[in-house]
Amino acid sequence: GGLTLRDLYFYNAYDAIDFGEANGSSLNTLIEHCNIGAYHFGIKLDYCGGSVTILSTGWGNTWDNGVGPSTITTWAQNNGVALLCYRVDGLRADLLNMYRVGIGIAMQDSPDTGRVPRNGYGTITNLSIDSARIPIQCISTSSIGYKIAGYEIAANAVGGAVTNILMQAGGTGTPVLKLVNGQTRALQGVPHVQHVAGTLSFVDNTFNDDWSNANGCIQPV
Repeated sequence: GGLTLRDLYFYNAYDAIDFGEANGSSLNTLIEHCNIGAYHFGIKLDYCGGSVTILSTGWGNTWDNGVGPSTITTWAQNNGVALLCYRVDGLRADLLNMYRVGIGIAMQDSPDTGRVPRNGYGTITNLSIDSARIPIQCISTSSIGYKIAGYEIAANAVGGAVTNILMQAGGTGTPVLKLVNGQTRALQGVPHVQHVAGTLSFVDNTFNDDWSNANGCIQPV
């Protein structure tokens, strides 16, 4: 069996699509042509033992119509996650666009400590993240990790940008992330990468500082 979510519009949701314990399963899942405006998280993937495919889907601010900053926009950019990846076995995603979000993609452990493993892996292609506090946060993955190919990301947020790519410690698995053929853009005082833990590799990447002078290209922490 399978589950398909297609041509859906989420307007001012708190949490939009939640594959939690009651909803995640071994079903093969397709999410396609969706537009998501959510304060907290847009798509949360957990308990996903089947294939998960996300195609041509966008996330953005649907609550202040581009006029701001508003209180809710500041809260969302400090607390929200567009795509939250907990336990997901083989995510496949293509043509994702995220604008004015807190964290674009977060790769973390499932809160369910009974899950083995608690993290996931997958491939994302043709990714655009603009005006995020942290476009990509990687705390825990399987040994396979995540590959992102064909991307353009920029940290720039109402609540204060942190970095484009944040590799953190604290998960059950060492974070593994490979980025291929893309561009990161940095604002003044914002490093392209904060590398605390894990394995991070770049192939054919451009670090673009043309907005202003960034605060270092890669910062080991």
